[in-house]
Amino acid sequence: MWVEGKRVAYAEYDWSPALRIEHTLDRPAEELLRAVRVSNPLADESMYPQPSVRWELEGSPVTLHRVRLERDLFYRPGVYNPGFARDGQPSLGTHPSQPNILGPDQFFVCGDNSPNSLDGRLWDTPDAWVREQIDPTIGVVPRDLLIGKAFFVYFPSFHKDKKIPVPDVGRMRFIW
Repeated sequence: MWVEGKRVAYAEYDWSPALRIEHTLDRPAEELLRAVRVSNPLADESMYPQPSVRWELEGSPVTLHRVRLERDLFYRPGVYNPGFARDGQPSLGTHPSQPNILGPDQFFVCGDNSPNSLDGRLWDTPDAWVREQIDPTIGVVPRDLLIGKAFFVYFPSFHKDKKIPVPDVGRMRFIW
């Protein structure tokens, strides 16, 4: 955390996938994976505790402006659909058997935060040219394929109450 250009707090987050499960669900990953016999037991939302936030600010007076806490609702565990090379397997980065570990010149692409998003978690085998010439890794974008800079959010989620897909033009915006 930085305050007026000076770092005032620092922490590292270097838990393994198994430790993340243990700290989140208060039980060892091995126990969970043995006890539940579904393709991705971590997709069972009833196991997760409800999040809570508590702030304690002591000492000198503190004023907070424009503070907001948002929680992602859609980047959840899933499985590859039929027809994919990994049919039925857990999606990348959502199960200890499918960690998504990036190399120094690899990027993981998140979708548009909608339940219909097909982001890097569910990408299939790369195109043959990319696989042979650049990088065969599933679920990543190699640095050599990044061209230009994102500057505009063009297609936020569609209006759900329309019979045909209509983009939510009011949410299109520049990225500064």
